[in-house]
Amino acid sequence: MPNRIFYFLVFVLMVSAIYCQAQGKKSLADAEHYFSVRSYDVALPKFLESIAAGEKHPMVYYKTGVCYQKSPETDEQIKSIPYFEYALKNGKDMPASLHYDLGAIYLKDEKLQQATDSFNKFKSLSSKADKKAMTMADEAIQICNNAVALMSVPRNFKVTHFSSIINSKFT
Repeated sequence: MPNRIFYFLVFVLMVSAIYCQAQGKKSLADAEHYFSVRSYDVALPKFLESIAAGEKHPMVYYKTGVCYQKSPETDEQIKSIPYFEYALKNGKDMPASLHYDLGAIYLKDEKLQQATDSFNKFKSLSSKADKKAMTMADEAIQICNNAVALMSVPRNFKVTHFSSIINSKFT
C-alpha cells in the first residue's frame, strides 16, 4: 500500500511539472506575440510567467526588461535593471543599444557611476562612423558628469505651497 501512494505522488508531481512547463511555453509564445505588436503592458506578465516557469534564455530577460522600460512609471522602469543585467551577463548577441538603455535606467535610479560605465560601453561597442550614436553617448556621459557635480554640493531650499488659485487644474 505505501508503494502505491509513493508512485501516485510521483505521478502527480510529474504531471504537474509537465503542465507547468507547457503553460510556460504558451505564456512565452503569447508574450512574444504581444511584444512584436508593441503591447508591452500585456506582454510583461506573460514574460514573467515564463521566467517563473523556468525560462532562462537571455533574450526573454532582455524583452522583459524592455517591457518594464516602456512603462510610464519611473518605479516600474527601474525594475528593468536586473533583467537587462541578466541578459548582458548571460547573452552573447545582445544589441549594443542594451548598454545605452541600461545606462538610461541607471541614471533614473541615480546610479551615476554605473550609468557612465554603461554609456561608455555602448560607445565602445558602437561604430565610430555612427555619429548619432557617438553624440548620444557623449551627451549621456555629460549628463552623468553634470549630475555628479550638482549632487556633490548640497543646496538648502524651502518648498512653499501656494494657494489653490495658483495650483489649480487649469494652470
